[in-house]
Amino acid sequence: QSEQIIGNTEGAIKIYKNILKNNVNDHEAAFFLAKTYLNSDDVPNSIKYFSLALANEKNNPWYYIWAADAYLKNEQYDQAIATIEQLVSQFPEEKSYYDRLEYLYRDSKQYQKQIALLDQMIERFGFHKNDALAKVQALENFEKPEEAKKLLEELSSRFPGDLFILNMLANYYQ
Repeated sequence: QSEQIIGNTEGAIKIYKNILKNNVNDHEAAFFLAKTYLNSDDVPNSIKYFSLALANEKNNPWYYIWAADAYLKNEQYDQAIATIEQLVSQFPEEKSYYDRLEYLYRDSKQYQKQIALLDQMIERFGFHKNDALAKVQALENFEKPEEAKKLLEELSSRFPGDLFILNMLANYYQ
């Protein structure tokens, strides 16, 4: 890391590779080598070493997150989603990981999975207005406007003074 700090990326890569040559199971060296490659825009090599880090250590959530980011940067959306699905499976009590997966489902237009995940989130973590609003949008995108309207009506009765919800509901009535 000292080599990276002084701007010697090639020196850092050489050191990390030597560490891995001596111990292929050194997940930290693999992770930092992957980050070095990612910062140098060598995405294929970053993915290779993030995968090695994950193969050797499944209990570090940062490995999943960085690997998914590398997949996204390489336009491998399915692999990014699969990586975050593994993260959620490995750490089922961390809501922020579900949020990340929900965004990926939304961005990849996998609305049915997004809706199912939002239902799971509400069941596991309790009601949150933002999750319910995300579900409204997912239902609309999934071409289920009546279900979206029904959920908006429920939200409107639960939050009668919320102008955002009222505006969304007004748009449905219009």
